Amino acid sequence: MPSSDCAIIEEAQRLTLGALPLEGKLKKLCALMGRFTGFDHCLLYLWDADKRAFVLRASSGGNYPLRRNPAPLSYGEGTGAASMVKRRKKPLELVRKGQDELFRAGRGKGFADVGLEGFSSAVIHPLTAANVFYGVIYLKSAAIIRLSEQRRRVLNIVALQMTETVKCAEFASDIHAEHEELVEARARLLNSQKLLSLGDMAATLAHEIRNPLLSIGGYAARLKIHLDGDCKAIAYVNSMLGGVQRVERLMDGMVGFLKDSVVELRPEDMNDIVAEAVRVFEEEAGERGIELVKDLQEGRLPVMADRDQLKIAFDNIIVNAIQSMDKGGRLSVSTSKSGADVVVRVADSGGGIEPGILDRIFNPFFTTKKRGTGLGLPITSAIVARHLGSIVVDNAAGVGATFIMKFKFVDAKNAEGKG
Repeated sequence: MPSSDCAIIEEAQRLTLGALPLEGKLKKLCALMGRFTGFDHCLLYLWDADKRAFVLRASSGGNYPLRRNPAPLSYGEGTGAASMVKRRKKPLELVRKGQDELFRAGRGKGFADVGLEGFSSAVIHPLTAANVFYGVIYLKSAAIIRLSEQRRRVLNIVALQMTETVKCAEFASDIHAEHEELVEARARLLNSQKLLSLGDMAATLAHEIRNPLLSIGGYAARLKIHLDGDCKAIAYVNSMLGGVQRVERLMDGMVGFLKDSVVELRPEDMNDIVAEAVRVFEEEAGERGIELVKDLQEGRLPVMADRDQLKIAFDNIIVNAIQSMDKGGRLSVSTSKSGADVVVRVADSGGGIEPGILDRIFNPFFTTKKRGTGLGLPITSAIVARHLGSIVVDNAAGVGATFIMKFKFVDAKNAEGKG
């Protein structure tokens, strides 16, 4: 093998093993291929199984003076020379014959590829490994270029190295995703252990406190009946009754949060649930000078959900948002579909959450309010988790906070079957 060919292979290997980000590696490998083969342009399209399309990821070469359109950003499944190469699993070499440009020549071979318009020669090479298809390389030139057998062999070696680069990047991405899932699973496990301990405590407290509490509240109410309206003791009795009611609410919330409520999942429209939750607070928001904006995606957003529990979750977040805006502001509640998820966002302009306490807001009994129980957000988090969803906070200190909840989108037909 000529020393120049060996140098190309070594350079490709160096780039493959180097520390550059994936995009940088692919761009330099494209430039290397174009320089080695003599083609004007080298473009890399990777196969996106979700979009069912070839998506442009890297390119090298100058402008396109002979063409009316720039290089396509993607090729849909079944279109262009890329799809033919995917079916054939081997390279495709095209050279203009006479005045017949490659675009028309492609039609004669059973495909049309606007990316070849105006070029005289092209090589479309597959990126495959172990029968897995990763994408294609387009090499295009305004001049006629025919590759020698030796150049084809070297091109194949460099293509294999590019394939390994893409393969390793996907592998690293999968490992990162699995690591994130493990981190989330560990957090859920720790939270479950915490709830088990709190559950034992709640059972004891409920038994030891509730009965005496009811007696105190009952006697205080009777005492109030026998006191004159102008009696100074009325204020103390009212304070006593208020304290009893607060402890009762705390106990009810604690027991309700700690018991593992089973969700009853049914086919629901997330837009309908959110709209109903927002409707409850429209009057209160108006009285407080808060602009309440509802932005729901058009059509239905089918999910499997326990309607009553989700309303509790949304109520808790909306209440917190309203209470954070003492002097008015803007509260936005929106829904959208993102990939396989239905996303619900609740955003306020209440100044955001102090960064120092952000990682504690979902902890049971943590609160910054004088009369708060610290159970609203933990209950919301538990309800979302029971729906196999996720909840995160996008916090802008001094501006506002956005709670983002994601739930699995369910095809309407499948949802009906599950219901």
